[in-house]
Amino acid sequence: MKLTEICIRRPVLATVLSLVLVIVGAVTFDRLQVRHYPKIELPRIGITNQF
Repeated sequence: MKLTEICIRRPVLATVLSLVLVIVGAVTFDRLQVRHYPKIELPRIGITNQF
């Protein structure tokens, strides 16, 4: 049987499979490491009052 036929016959199974994929994706995204951060210089604004 194809996956589409199974999902049509059992919609709850299709929903559970989708939720499992979303949960696994969220967990792996949370554990994803970024090794190289770009150097960021925060902008500075100076205001002088000259009367």
